[in-house]
Amino acid sequence: MGLPIQERRERSYRKSASVQDGRWFYKLRHKVKGPFSFSELRDFALEKVILPETEVWQGGQEDRKRLARSVSGLLPKKTVMPKKLTAPHHIKKLSQEIAEATPQVMSSPPPKPRSIQDGPPGGLYLPGLHQARFGALVSLVLTGSGLVYGARNFIPKHAEDLSLTALGLGLFCLVGALVLALVYLGRAWNMLKGVGLHQSGLKMALPILIPVVGGLASFPAIYRWAMTWNRFQKSHPGLRPAQPVSGASAFLLCVGILVLQVSLVGWWSARYFHLGDSLAWQAASGCGAVLVACFGLLTGAQMCGAINFLARKK
Repeated sequence: MGLPIQERRERSYRKSASVQDGRWFYKLRHKVKGPFSFSELRDFALEKVILPETEVWQGGQEDRKRLARSVSGLLPKKTVMPKKLTAPHHIKKLSQEIAEATPQVMSSPPPKPRSIQDGPPGGLYLPGLHQARFGALVSLVLTGSGLVYGARNFIPKHAEDLSLTALGLGLFCLVGALVLALVYLGRAWNMLKGVGLHQSGLKMALPILIPVVGGLASFPAIYRWAMTWNRFQKSHPGLRPAQPVSGASAFLLCVGILVLQVSLVGWWSARYFHLGDSLAWQAASGCGAVLVACFGLLTGAQMCGAINFLARKK
């Protein structure tokens, strides 16, 4: 069958019109669109109706169909983005050096808190170490000794209740002083962990409470600590401002503890089991008590000074 009369007339009109005025046609979804002027065709290209792959041709040149991208001036030119300008290498290097040399006042991080590794001027210190109150220790010893001595020598015998009360308070103060001294001794051992000696203060201090054995255990607990502290105090730069501990005083304190414990056990055995002379053991215990009191105060003051040196506030 032939084409309808109307379509044949439209084709002949398009052909004649395109031949006469040079109009353009394009093909969209298998349908021919046109005729259009070249400016109208360009508008279609701007509106993305005509794409680079769309077939276009000029009136009277149906056998010379071309793709839209091959027609000069039909498709809009792509906008080329300007390249990012980069500074030359030597300028960038100079800018980096200036930035590094400029002090960062506003954005500088806060100063790192000083610790035992880089302690403040004046030596090392341990932030978590508590200070030792030597005054409290002396007060307990003097108060307890005074109450016990007064209960036995100054309170009349008929005031038995008062005497027992004073004696109980005195013993309570002396036990408190003993506990506080052991706490300070354990603290003195624990603080040496900050300079590289890992030794448990609790294990070193508690054996002193065992009768007789405690006198022997006092030598590694007290005398050894004094010698260890003196060694670190001389060799470690951060401990040189601290004061050393008297080794002789620490040794005599250990001797006094041993004599006191042995004499107390001997006095107790002589009194209740009639083993030996109780007066001799009582005199020996008095000598041991004098040694402990004198050299205990001296060594205790030096030990508390060493603790407070590392526990000072900054």
